[in-house]
Amino acid sequence: MEKPTWFKWSCIASVLTGIVLLTEAYNKGSSTVNLIGVATGLGAGLYGTLFIFDFKNASENARPQVVLTFAFIAFSVVFAFFINVEEAASVFSSSDALWFLAIACRPTIDIQWTAPSTASIIAIVEPVTASLFGIGLLGDKLAIVQIIGMVTILLTVTTLSFKKGS
Repeated sequence: MEKPTWFKWSCIASVLTGIVLLTEAYNKGSSTVNLIGVATGLGAGLYGTLFIFDFKNASENARPQVVLTFAFIAFSVVFAFFINVEEAASVFSSSDALWFLAIACRPTIDIQWTAPSTASIIAIVEPVTASLFGIGLLGDKLAIVQIIGMVTILLTVTTLSFKKGS
């Protein structure tokens, strides 16, 4: 769908470097990096990529809102078999209910006019967001290498956004 360029490949390499630094995936002795974690991360990336491409293709034939609604319904039906109903219902009476609402209402990428490579790179900001939530809500601390990884991701996404705008 897109023509590969050195700029796009360098953005991918930069974001991957930032993720490795942020997650400390380079640390072989760490107990936090294991085969299940790597497989889950790769699977999430694969399905995220498939969703972006499928959404872009489906949006050419229908309104994006309709496509997202059907995708959400399909997701809900599939995962309804795996949900703990009591735990899910407790969200509404939880002291964190506003956080759930804020996350659900966060702005989304307008994929109808966004190239798949741009959308996928911007989606990579999720580890940065998770780290910031961990710092702000849980009081986690980041090592300098992790901060460098976070800055690398943010600079790459910002550069890509400005490059696409020009």
